[in-house]
Amino acid sequence: MLYSARRAQEAADAELSASRSGIDETEEGAAAKLAAIRDGLARGLSPQQIAATTPGLSASTVYRWVDAGYDGMT
Repeated sequence: MLYSARRAQEAADAELSASRSGIDETEEGAAAKLAAIRDGLARGLSPQQIAATTPGLSASTVYRWVDAGYDGMT
């Protein structure tokens, strides 16, 4: 198989597009994390505090999910 710059660019573009769509999480995992975020925000916790008490969740994820309005959060 010969190298094709066009095919390589199309593959790179497809991978980039796929990597930026949706939440990379199972439905159950996302629901649990959304519940933890919602609960933490209701208790007045910062994104860092929420992330520190929720395994597999980072403060940047909390910010991104709230900014994206997942689960009606603002």
